[in-house]
Amino acid sequence: HNHTHFESSAASDVYKRQINYLPSLLPVIIENSDVIELTDEQIIALQTWRETNREDVIAKMNEIVKKRVAIKEAALSPDVSSARLIQMQNEAFRLQREVLVYKLSCRDLVISTFDRNNWEGFFMVLAEQEMGVELPEMYLTQQ
Repeated sequence: HNHTHFESSAASDVYKRQINYLPSLLPVIIENSDVIELTDEQIIALQTWRETNREDVIAKMNEIVKKRVAIKEAALSPDVSSARLIQMQNEAFRLQREVLVYKLSCRDLVISTFDRNNWEGFFMVLAEQEMGVELPEMYLTQQ
């Protein structure tokens, strides 16, 4: 009956870790495209990346969660060998690496498309999200 507890805590751990990554910031970038001052072309490029890769990334992340749960359970089973646990862990690492490759391709897209102005807007949005405070209107309109 501990299965659900295992799953929910593993899922939330993975979720917390994902927050630090760019594809999780992609929706934030798109939602705040006005503050970041993205052109229509930039928005289309980002949306296209998301539509192309989103399902694959989510599927892989879900698989990582399942593997982590399986590893925890296997580790508590005396009849599972250390070699098997290493093998299971390697599968999880391989998936994490595949997710990282997607994330880096998103990062490359952002880096290749953002200009200085976009970066300033982006960091402003990030600061606001982190602190949960709105920046004064005056500051946003200052050039």
